Amino acid sequence: MGSLMRGGRKLLPILATLIALLMIGPIQSVDALGVEGINLDDIQTLADILEVALTTDKGIKAAGYQLEAAQAQLEQAKAGLWPQIQLGAEGKVSNAPELGMAKDTFRTVSGRVTWAQALKPNNDLQAGLKITELGIEGATIAQQQAVVELVYRVQSAYMALVEAVNGHRLAEASVAIAQRKVEIASEKLAAGVATPLDVLTAQNELLQAQTMLNAANGGVDLAVLGLLQIIGLDHNFLANGRQWAENLVATQDVTPVRWPVEYEEAVNYALTHRYDLLATENQVEMARINVESLAGKRDWKLSLAGTKQAEEVTLMGSIDTDWMAVASVSANKQWGEPSPSPMGLMDLLIPEIINKHGSEVIKDYLPDESRDNQDPWSIGLELSYTLGDGGAKEARIREADAEYQRAKLLYEGLVDSVSIAVFAAQEKVTQTWAAYQLAQSYLEQARGNLERMELLFELGSVTETELLDVDLMVRQAENEVQATGLTYELAKTELAMAIGVAAEKLVHAVAIGDWALVLN
Repeated sequence: MGSLMRGGRKLLPILATLIALLMIGPIQSVDALGVEGINLDDIQTLADILEVALTTDKGIKAAGYQLEAAQAQLEQAKAGLWPQIQLGAEGKVSNAPELGMAKDTFRTVSGRVTWAQALKPNNDLQAGLKITELGIEGATIAQQQAVVELVYRVQSAYMALVEAVNGHRLAEASVAIAQRKVEIASEKLAAGVATPLDVLTAQNELLQAQTMLNAANGGVDLAVLGLLQIIGLDHNFLANGRQWAENLVATQDVTPVRWPVEYEEAVNYALTHRYDLLATENQVEMARINVESLAGKRDWKLSLAGTKQAEEVTLMGSIDTDWMAVASVSANKQWGEPSPSPMGLMDLLIPEIINKHGSEVIKDYLPDESRDNQDPWSIGLELSYTLGDGGAKEARIREADAEYQRAKLLYEGLVDSVSIAVFAAQEKVTQTWAAYQLAQSYLEQARGNLERMELLFELGSVTETELLDVDLMVRQAENEVQATGLTYELAKTELAMAIGVAAEKLVHAVAIGDWALVLN
């Protein structure tokens, strides 16, 4: 798992890469300028909008901090394999009343250097390393998923803005046509070829068109505000929002490009790339490692330790079955006035020894120069075994195994639901494409009818009112083509999310409109 590979795709922090991909317009870095430094006029494309959103979104920033925390946890775990060196020193002043030297002062200075290192990862460290690596992978998955969800929200708001602007244009055209109809009806009434009811009917149509225009005005404002909020800009930008939206939509080509995806290909891709599957698989692996770690924890421990003392220096070393090696060097220096000598101490002790044991044993207490020249040493082997935990270890293993089985079932349930989710998303793509083609077909027919009506109007076979009605139908058909095209583009993004398209590929496809290499 240390390779951070899942589904044939390497998971890496991608925010900087995404920003680099999107910096193709005149907008500068939001991090450098701050939100206050943004000029709406510089946001001229959907790519610019995505750039601002990716830089300001708090959810993505939070996911980035989560990733940093996971990386720091891995560094902490790896630090357990590095040598640990401790330095210590102590100074002490004391007397020795038990030796009859209560008035004498002795000074002692000692120092210690300890070196400890794990020769290889033990059971706990191995599990910790694996789990922290999985934590990084999980944080990266969360970051990419946050990017994908943001792209969908931005695209949805952008499409809503385009629809609102198009709807406003249609409403303006409807008002203009209705006003002309009122003028025609009034002229006919004056000429005696129309009735007051005809004028009233035309005025009613104008009232309805004006009502729709008022609603469209509010719709544009709400759409602008919604998009600005999603990309991290506040209501202070709303003052110029209407004109910005008009310019933005006027310069954009929203003609959809078909993205043909076979169902089997989509399902197979989803099984190895969907973010929810990757995240759940990550949890399954964590649970499995936890079970193995608990089961592999030994109840016993064997330690081998040794010491050797040479004059004022003591050497100690140990190694145990957890592969922890420890070595230390300590030195001890003592001095005072008068300096205690072995013979000086014996002068105090000899009378008491004679009283208790007799004079024959005095020689056993006298210093032996042969013994003084030998450096003491020791080697010890220690075995410890933990008993009587009341079955706590087995209970922990059962608990961990239950979590593992639960995680596996959740993963299997997600796998089973993939085919349905992909089918639903692909079916929506198919239906919206069909709706777009149908709208195009109707628009072609409407334009053909308008051309014929214009010829008939020139010949005097139809009235101007009838011509205006057909003209309005053409405008409505054009608006429907735009609306169904936008719906199809959004459906493509939903399908991409359903099959787990990588965040950087989805950003590129949505921003640039190039879907050819999305699944490669």
